[in-house]
Amino acid sequence: MLLALALCCPLVAQEVELADEAGSESYRISGVLRAPAEALASGEARVVFDWTDADNHYYVRLHQESAQIFGVKEGETTALSRAGGIRRAAPAERLEFSLQRRDWSVQFACNQVVCARAEDRDLPPGAAGHRGGPGLVFEAFEVQPTEPIYFADDFMRTDDQLGGWAALLGQWENNQQGSKTTRSANAFSFRSVGEEPSLAVTGYPFWTDYVAQAAVRCDGSGAIGLAVGVLGAEDHYRL
Repeated sequence: MLLALALCCPLVAQEVELADEAGSESYRISGVLRAPAEALASGEARVVFDWTDADNHYYVRLHQESAQIFGVKEGETTALSRAGGIRRAAPAERLEFSLQRRDWSVQFACNQVVCARAEDRDLPPGAAGHRGGPGLVFEAFEVQPTEPIYFADDFMRTDDQLGGWAALLGQWENNQQGSKTTRSANAFSFRSVGEEPSLAVTGYPFWTDYVAQAAVRCDGSGAIGLAVGVLGAEDHYRL
């Protein structure tokens, strides 16, 4: 009975610390919650989004090592997803989370693992915020509006300029065909230098739902491919 009351009671405004207005239908919320296991077992923390008022908003409830998405409409609370388990990493008390809002869909991840998904768009875009509890403290919270992604690069620049690329592994340089640039269909290129594994990246952590295309050539006996979902030199997907 106590659990049912806790789920059905709407939040009051002073319990929620609101951040910036999301201002669009697509955005990403990211942050860090310090949540010792014993504090999360007896209490709860919430990530609030599309907030209009205490009677109309969505939230992710973090409680007892799980995350679940709810909607509050005209004061009535409805569960929009199943409760998914939270993944803990070192240090165990630190939970890095992200919430992605895309049109109808909502996806919540903790320490890079998706915990809960839902689809609902009954409420308009609104503010985002959070609510902690005893022993549950939000150490970081950021809202990033997102737009359709477009990035293109023809590498038409001098050798020492990487443009929007960052070298995570190995050495990279721009290469041009010298006097043949006016007669070559691929006069400029971006290539690794040396024999060691190399990885260059571009973009932002909130990039999702994109299509990548590239014209590539492998010189010698090595291999070449694309990396997506890059979090670091040792943490990404390879194609």
